[in-house]
Amino acid sequence: MSNWLRNSGVCLAMAMLVACGDDPTPTMTVIGGSVRDEATEEPVRGAEVRVMSGAELQASALTDETGRFQLQFPANAGPGSQSLELSASLEGFRSASRPVVVNQGMPSELSYALSLIPEGVASCIQKSGPAVIVGHFRSAPGRPDPDLSARIADTFRYDLLTQIQKANFVATKQPGIFPCGTAKPMTPERYGRYARLLGADAYVGGFVTSPDPIKVKVQITVADGYGVMVAPLTATSSDVDLDDPTLARLAPEANAAVLTALAIGYKLSDKPQECVDLIAASERMLGSLPATLATLREECKAALPNRGLL
Repeated sequence: MSNWLRNSGVCLAMAMLVACGDDPTPTMTVIGGSVRDEATEEPVRGAEVRVMSGAELQASALTDETGRFQLQFPANAGPGSQSLELSASLEGFRSASRPVVVNQGMPSELSYALSLIPEGVASCIQKSGPAVIVGHFRSAPGRPDPDLSARIADTFRYDLLTQIQKANFVATKQPGIFPCGTAKPMTPERYGRYARLLGADAYVGGFVTSPDPIKVKVQITVADGYGVMVAPLTATSSDVDLDDPTLARLAPEANAAVLTALAIGYKLSDKPQECVDLIAASERMLGSLPATLATLREECKAALPNRGLL
């Protein structure tokens, strides 16, 4: 056999091995998507997005001014799928990640969305409820007060929890009231979104004006975390001494707004007895019930397990 025939046979055999092998030439895979701020829903610029295969970095990129990114890397174009992890990070935010599946060089989705939560907001997320978040309050002009959120939360605790604790609540089912001055929705229309994000029944925010050196006027807005209230509830409390929460008293309308959000939470969490007990405490505190709380009381009474036996 001539050398030419021998060499041709070797080349043909090698070509068949390459064509039939289990490790074909990789193809370029493209993964694109966007990163946004979970709290504001605004795009996040300059976030680092990475795609990993185990501990091995496949590609990384920074998001542009619209929060979008695109990653390119070689992936197996043969049969079978590859499981990867897509992550995004930026200083001041809590990192986020999600799985990605690439099948024959093609990602399973056309676009991947990632959401980052600001650290100041993430630190206030509640793991168990019921809960009320007292968020950012704008200080009175000329009287900066970095502890304003905490002081208003203290006022609500003394005003509300004292009465609630007189009801038949076990400790684990009583609501908690927590300050979070770093949670700053841009408008009251976003309060409900913040309540949901923070795992709370209600988000409370607003501003303070200062008619005299000690007592202030507190304007509050309350939204529930369930989207039940058609619009956030507002109330104005005058002559409030925030320096002494044991003496400070908010307007009945302010307490009623928070109690309504809590009652909605008990009802939707299938806790009708707690709902009824809370509204009984509300009636003692307020003197008479607003129409919304009165309606919730009847709905929760109807849901009691022993209702048909009474």
